[in-house]
Amino acid sequence: MKRFILSFIIFYYVFCTAQQNVETFMIQNANDYITSKYQTYDIVILGESHWIKDEVNFLKHNIPLLYNAGVRCFAFEFLAFTAQDNIDKLINSDKFSKSLRDSIISETSIWFIIEYMDILYVLWKLNKSNEEKIKVLGLNYPEKFQITIDRDSTMAKNIIKHYTETNEKMLIYCGANHGFTKFKMCNSDGDFMRMGNIVYEQFPDKVTNIRFFPLRQTVLILLANLTEPQ
Repeated sequence: MKRFILSFIIFYYVFCTAQQNVETFMIQNANDYITSKYQTYDIVILGESHWIKDEVNFLKHNIPLLYNAGVRCFAFEFLAFTAQDNIDKLINSDKFSKSLRDSIISETSIWFIIEYMDILYVLWKLNKSNEEKIKVLGLNYPEKFQITIDRDSTMAKNIIKHYTETNEKMLIYCGANHGFTKFKMCNSDGDFMRMGNIVYEQFPDKVTNIRFFPLRQTVLILLANLTEPQ
């Protein structure tokens, strides 16, 4: 009997707490949510789960919306900074060059998937149809580089350099773990810095982090960083 009463008290407390939380829960269209962040921040990090087609499709759909929200730099983990000259040529060319695209892809990491090709095409088309041009920024190092190079600090360095020089609103698209800002991952040696941590420390009032959460294969919800100021 005592065990039943204790279980009931715990259930009642959790149920009531959940009911209270429901009152403050907000539902917002994901497209509107991500674009609204640029009213407060210049740099939005969007973290993917890797190899989830729906997440890349979401990005592809939102690129024109983000451009309309003032974003002028699209930075990607899946593009190598060593290919930046070819990226610039591709995005600013009058005709979309598949051979140039393939040259860019040849320098990318093992995480590259075929759907990213569509992203490059959408960005080229957007740039071609607008007078105010966009920058497509390669962040990562190619796989041929030595593995002793720190991937996160390399990507962060490229982001910091571009934003410092331009102050352009920027979308950073990367693996979710690279995008952490206030939360720090740790190993046996203690905390270690991801790309988002480094960029956030440099521009704490300019950066926010969003990540995909694959609730089901075709249903996505976006979660903001839980420590983001309300």
